[in-house]
Amino acid sequence: MVRRVIIINYAVSVFAGMLTTPSLFSQGMATLSDTYALWGVLILGLLFISLFALMARITQSDGIAVATASTKMSFAVSVVLSLWWFGVSLTPMHWVSWGLALVSVYLVFLSGRPSWQRIAGPLMLLLGSALIEWLLNILQFRIGEGKEGLLTAMVFAVAALLGTMAGWLTKVPSIKEVGLGIALGMVNYLSIYTLIEAMQWQALSPGFVVVIINAGVLVGGTVMGISIYKEKPGKLAMWGVVLACLAMLLTAFQLSSPLLQRLQF
Repeated sequence: MVRRVIIINYAVSVFAGMLTTPSLFSQGMATLSDTYALWGVLILGLLFISLFALMARITQSDGIAVATASTKMSFAVSVVLSLWWFGVSLTPMHWVSWGLALVSVYLVFLSGRPSWQRIAGPLMLLLGSALIEWLLNILQFRIGEGKEGLLTAMVFAVAALLGTMAGWLTKVPSIKEVGLGIALGMVNYLSIYTLIEAMQWQALSPGFVVVIINAGVLVGGTVMGISIYKEKPGKLAMWGVVLACLAMLLTAFQLSSPLLQRLQF
């Protein structure tokens, strides 16, 4: 069920992008004529669908707070990776924000059940999400500014295609699966669209905007897990949420130079 919902989600995201951008298909074909961009989109599509499936499993086994923290704290890690890639000198503050990101995910994961073996999944989700954001930044510089929506739609399209080829749609989706996929796809597309629009709002810096969004999703996911799904995170988990917000705040202060403001997190 989860796999079919994931594919429908990506297909709906692409369809929504085509409705809002009529020239999306022709622009995508022109962009993919660049071998560098083609391989980048293929790799990102594979990472997207793999990590989405992993996130679904972690949500079922360990709760929404763990999955959300692992995904959103990738922001701090990917910033450090991008700084290194673009030749910006790393300061102690960069390493502090990275360390806080890792510690916060571990604390949220614990929730009274310490296990080094079970943390492998959330850690893979954290590092994998950071890798996606890092590769997106590199590819964005390659294809040029102003094509964030195009790049996102192409990656979603590849993710849906790879999932279909892998046999994730061997059965006809049920009405419930289609409904969930459509809802999830619209949320995915609207979240990306809102983020891009927020990046263009001159009243706030890009780093501050992303911190607001990521911290809000992290705290909101934790509250939803407690109120709706009756999850009971321990004190360590709540401290992990606090550290996560602190790590994102420290990361935002590092996004002040003209080069770093071009990074699309």
